[in-house]
Formats: sequence, C-alpha cells, structure tokens
Amino acid sequence: MGRCVMGKELVAFASRGGKLTSLRNADTLVLYDMDTGSREEVVNPYKKGVNELEEFFEERDPSILFVTSIDEETEFIVEENGVHVVRAREKLIDELIDELFITGVED
Repeated sequence: MGRCVMGKELVAFASRGGKLTSLRNADTLVLYDMDTGSREEVVNPYKKGVNELEEFFEERDPSILFVTSIDEETEFIVEENGVHVVRAREKLIDELIDELFITGVED
C-alpha cells in the first residue's frame, strides 16, 4: 500500500507558455497540490540562481519536479533537497496534470 503523508503534497512543473519545458527555460513553476487540486504559478526561482532554487524548495517542499530536461549538476542539487526529478516530453501542463492525476469525475 501507499505511504501515509502529512501536510501538502506539491508537484512542481517547469513551465513556459503553459507547456512543460526545461528548468533553465522555464518562466514559471506551476505548483500543483495533489491533495486539493489547487494550482499556483510562481516566477522560476532558478532564474536568480541555484541558491534561490534551494530556498524555494525549503519553503515550499515539493516532492516532485517535472521538466523536459535538466543539467546533471542542477539535478543533483534538486535531488539533494529531497525533490525527485522526472523528465517528460513537452506538452501542456494542463494535459500532463490530467494524465497524472484524477482531476474530475466523469459520468
């Protein structure tokens, strides 16, 4: 069975123009709360450097970061902060969320 999770379970998506992209090219990070289905967009902290990204991870504590690509050094830093990196093909963030999570109930 799955593990019991306390608090928010956030997933971050590197986004540019509503599409999944590399961490380097992302304008924003879309934060999706798996418990509530709520979303928030924040300016990509990586644009200000790795230290800002680490601070962001400490404050927000996402469990997964979805990207199309990421350099090895940055991936190591992200994983060291307890955030699992998942590479996926470029597609609309909304479509990716719909594929990954049950976002509605069909008749």
